[in-house]
Amino acid sequence: MQNLPYDDDSYDYVIIHASIHHSSKPHAAILEMLRILKIGIIFIESRDCFLTKLSCKLSLSEEYERSAVKNGNDGGVDNTNIPNFVYR
Repeated sequence: MQNLPYDDDSYDYVIIHASIHHSSKPHAAILEMLRILKIGIIFIESRDCFLTKLSCKLSLSEEYERSAVKNGNDGGVDNTNIPNFVYR
């Protein structure tokens, strides 16, 4: 996300869903997306609310995505084995 292989103003819109938390430099990723678009960007990330906080306390949801890197998988920050913090 931080170094997209597209020219400036390549796309009218960028839509990104539940992905910014995979970047070690979320601001750089957002700036890179802004560079390649002409009109606008839509971000969809989870929202921190009472139910989300409760589900984390009850271990029904994760604050850090340890499951993404379970068993040595590379699904964490910048596709490493470091768990992602879930931005809400």
